[in-house]
Amino acid sequence: MPWFQRQKFFSWFIPPLLLAAVILFFSGCLPRGLAVIEKPLSASSSWFYNVWSTWFPETTSASYCSVAESGLLTALAVDLVDYKRLEKENENLRAQLDFFERESFKHVAAQIISRSSSPIDSRFVIDRGADDGVQEGAAVVVSSGHMIGKVLMVSSKTSIVQSILGRGARTAVSLFNTSRTLGISEGGGGTLLSLRFIPQNESVSVNNLVVTSGLEELIPSGLVIGVVTSVERDSAAPFQEAVVEPLVDIRQFSNISVIVIDTGGL
Repeated sequence: MPWFQRQKFFSWFIPPLLLAAVILFFSGCLPRGLAVIEKPLSASSSWFYNVWSTWFPETTSASYCSVAESGLLTALAVDLVDYKRLEKENENLRAQLDFFERESFKHVAAQIISRSSSPIDSRFVIDRGADDGVQEGAAVVVSSGHMIGKVLMVSSKTSIVQSILGRGARTAVSLFNTSRTLGISEGGGGTLLSLRFIPQNESVSVNNLVVTSGLEELIPSGLVIGVVTSVERDSAAPFQEAVVEPLVDIRQFSNISVIVIDTGGL
């Protein structure tokens, strides 16, 4: 197994395993319902028990229960959640760094500091503004160049971003097909996008990649939007439409980047 696969395996597998071992270790004072997971991980729990007994030979099972009741397990669970969250954020930041090193776009790194309570509106506020070079209409990206929104309003220190999924949010896009078909992606306030204004004579297929077309002044071409999941054709209509699913879940990110395009003062 390659080293990076081993690293990913251990980062995802070991922390839950250790947490399970702790839970099983205290199974004597927890409900019997935990028994359904005890057998597969009995070796891990035994190991944890042996380590504990070596360091604290004078303790008893009652002591273990006391430790569990004191909130240790809850604290461990919280730590594990924090660990996984930070690991996810680090993966995102590394992917963003690799993307910008590869593409050489100027950008401003930012954090999401608040989100709209309405999934239909789908806006969020970032901690960077005009003083940092953020421009209205600029693309907001995460991971390896996945566009998740567009800057809607800018103040000196903060900016409001509208998600590409927000109702009425439109982005000029193209398909990765033989003719690089142009169209407009439009959010509907849900989890999918509508791809509109596709000429009837264009060939559009499920799994076609959808990227930005570069026809908007502050949004470069090639930023990933999503993939086509279905195509709707009506011979009586001038255009065909498609449904597009984003490749990332916007709700999972708190660290983003705003692409900065030099317009020459225009």
